[in-house]
Amino acid sequence: MNLGKTVSMWLLTIILSSCALAELEDAPGECEPTSWDAEKDEFGDVFDELNAEFGADQDGLFTSGCGDSGKADFFDSLPEPCDLLAPLLELGDDLMRAGFILGVEGEGVLGATVGFGGFDLVWDLYHQQMTVSRYAGAGFGVPGVGGSVQAYTGVAFGFEHGVSDWDGYFVTTTLEIGLPFLKEFFSLNPSVYVSGEDADENGFVDPTEVLLPPNGVYGFTIGVSVGFNLIPELLPVGGSITQGRWQPYKSAIRHFYDRFRNTQIAYVIPMKVRLVDHHDGTECHANWPEQEEWRDCVIEFGDPDESYLKRSLNTAYSICDVSGGCALPLTWPIGGTAIAIGALRSSGASFSSFCPGYGGTH
Repeated sequence: MNLGKTVSMWLLTIILSSCALAELEDAPGECEPTSWDAEKDEFGDVFDELNAEFGADQDGLFTSGCGDSGKADFFDSLPEPCDLLAPLLELGDDLMRAGFILGVEGEGVLGATVGFGGFDLVWDLYHQQMTVSRYAGAGFGVPGVGGSVQAYTGVAFGFEHGVSDWDGYFVTTTLEIGLPFLKEFFSLNPSVYVSGEDADENGFVDPTEVLLPPNGVYGFTIGVSVGFNLIPELLPVGGSITQGRWQPYKSAIRHFYDRFRNTQIAYVIPMKVRLVDHHDGTECHANWPEQEEWRDCVIEFGDPDESYLKRSLNTAYSICDVSGGCALPLTWPIGGTAIAIGALRSSGASFSSFCPGYGGTH
C-alpha cells in the first residue's frame, strides 16, 4: 500500500472516530446530526403549521413569556416532542399506541337497569387512522327512572393492529357526579373501560373474558350529561357498570372521509386521506360502502410515500377540524402528541435514544 493511501485511510479513521466521540459526549463539533435530531427539528415546523391555523398564536411563531394566550399557553412555548411523549411511556411502551375519542351517548334508566347507545369518533395516533363506531348495551346502576344525553371525550391505549381494534365488546365503569348548578339535571361522568372477548359467542362478556391492561384496548373518558330522574337521588354521586358492543358506522366513516378530502390545510393544501381495508391496508372501492359494502374500511391519513411525521399533520389537523378548531378539552395537546408520535416513528429510534434522559420503563 502506498503512502498516500495509508494517510487517507488514517485521516478517514480519525474523522469517523471524532464524530463518534462527539456524539457520545454531546459535543457540538462539526458532525452530522443523528436522524432523530433532524426529526425533532422538523417536528417544530410541522407543529407550527397546525398552530398557524388553530393555535392562539396565529402568526405560527411561539414566543415564550410574551403574552400568548389560549391554546398556545397550554404549552407556554413551542413544545418538545419528548415532553409530549414522556407521559405516555411512564407505564410502558404499550401506551405509545394511543388514541383519542369524541362521542355522544343516550342513556335510559328503569329501576337498576341501564340501557345505552351512541356513536363515537376514534383516532389511532400511532397508526394514523380514524373510524366511526356505533354501539349499544346495558348494565346496572343506582336505581331510578329517567334518561340523559351526554357528550364525552377521552383517550384509549392498546391499538396493536390499527384503529379497527376499537370495534368489539367493552365493559365500562362510570361515576355520575351531580354538578353544583342544577345538579338534578347536569352531571359529570368520568368512566374507565376495558375491552373483552365474547369467546363463546353468547353476546355477553363474562368476567373471565375481560381483557385487562395491557391486553386489549383500554382507557378513560370524561363526559357531561343533561337529563332527568323521576326518583330523587339520595346522594350526589351515583354510578353504573355496563357492557356493550361497538361496530363500524360505515355511512359515517364515508361522511368524514368525504369531509376531510374536501378540506384544505392552511386553506391551500388538500388534506391527504385514503379509505383502506383494515385487514390488509389495500385501498377500498371509490364508492364504498355503496359498493363492496362487506369490506371493513377505515380512514388513513397522509400519503403512504411520505414520512410518518409529514403524515401526522393530517391526523392532527383532522382532530382540530372536527372539534371546532381544537377547542374541546384534550384536543389541542392530543394534536401535538399525534405529531410527536409521528416524529418518533419517522426517526426509527427507540424512545430512550430519541429522548435520552427521560424516565419511564423503556
